[in-house]
Amino acid sequence: MSAGSTRILSAAKEIILSGGVIGTPQILLNSGIGNKTELETLGIPPLLNLPDVGQGLTDHVATTIAWTVIPPNTPTIDETTALAMWQENRTGPLTEKFTHQILWSRFQPDSSIFKEFKDPSTGPTSPHIEMPLGSDSGPAGTFCLLTPHSRGSVKLRSKNPFDDPLIDLGLLSHPFDMAALKEGIRIFKKFYSSSAWDGYITGFQGPDPDNLSDEEFEKIIRDSAFTYLHPVGTASMSSKKSKRGVVDHELKLKGATGIRIVDASVFPYILTAHTQAAVYILAERAADLIRDAW
Repeated sequence: MSAGSTRILSAAKEIILSGGVIGTPQILLNSGIGNKTELETLGIPPLLNLPDVGQGLTDHVATTIAWTVIPPNTPTIDETTALAMWQENRTGPLTEKFTHQILWSRFQPDSSIFKEFKDPSTGPTSPHIEMPLGSDSGPAGTFCLLTPHSRGSVKLRSKNPFDDPLIDLGLLSHPFDMAALKEGIRIFKKFYSSSAWDGYITGFQGPDPDNLSDEEFEKIIRDSAFTYLHPVGTASMSSKKSKRGVVDHELKLKGATGIRIVDASVFPYILTAHTQAAVYILAERAADLIRDAW
């Protein structure tokens, strides 16, 4: 093809869009599929008015917490030596995973947090919070809220399809999330203060919601917050009859024919777990749906 020329390619059966939680809404919006008013403002002719395209972006919000410990009586291996050991015979510290186990916990039913907020978890045994254990079985220093209420969005910066989109994670925009992080830190603080950790953990460094003002605690959390890179929700699934959502239960784009979306953007809510296994399940289900249709 010569520079500047275009060619139209037509799908023989259907288009499978798997652009990811950021890329999928970006492609849809650039194609005129999304919020009609916002598309017209950008100068993009709207083809299909689906206001939820790019909305509902959700991720697991996390922060760092720390304890002081008595160092184990083992020699320290520097990075150069560790790399040499790995390259020579696949031994040494580089054979270790970042974490071997994960702690999950759930807020008690009578927790004060539920006097103000509805429980967002998926069921009575579903966890609210997570903390990975480090390779030495101690706290790894990251702590994650699995059930955030906050929602963000993916929008277009301009009508130029090569411009990066505007990504608003919406972290901590709902008051439940800050309250839940506070509650979660108290749970893990209590866990690591038990006698089982005597001789190893010597103290809690924080951030400690019980020794800081609400303003001080919230500033620390907002300054240090990050995500577990588990985004979902920007092309959410809903029932065929619902006016909300982007795809139906068969992953078909609502209001269109011959387009199916297969990636984590279709999850209407974030999982109370890491998302990779669920994406595998989604892909397997999509394969069955596509095979049956074809």
